[in-house]
Amino acid sequence: MLGSETTNLEQASKALAELNAFSLIVPDIDLFIRMHIVKEANQSSRIEGTQTHMDEVLAKKESIDPEKRDDWQEVQNYIQALNEALDELEQLQLYQQPIMSIKQVSILLDLTPRAATALVNEFVKMGILFEKTGYKRNKEFVFEQYLKLF
Repeated sequence: MLGSETTNLEQASKALAELNAFSLIVPDIDLFIRMHIVKEANQSSRIEGTQTHMDEVLAKKESIDPEKRDDWQEVQNYIQALNEALDELEQLQLYQQPIMSIKQVSILLDLTPRAATALVNEFVKMGILFEKTGYKRNKEFVFEQYLKLF
């Protein structure tokens, strides 16, 4: 193996070992991810002016004071959008095809070009995808963290 390939392999092995160790510490990784999504939704919604606290976000709608329900619903909408984005991310098959265009996303997920653009832009904002061409049209987006493993 070449030096850089060995280094990349070592880094990937180290990252997998860290992930494995972390999975032993966190008993339910799905719960951990769900809670992270709730926290992110609550924090992001606060930027827009909502006043919902974490305990309220986790409560059922019926137990929320009527004057706080609009804020609660805003956070719930954000949680739903994040969960839908994660589901679409799985369908996107980025591990099989880590470089994609909007058109490819549109075809793969059966979305309108506008919806595919919005989805890709959200992934760019989240730091999952990066635009690599610098073009205004015919852009290509890269799942860079995955490619760095190789």
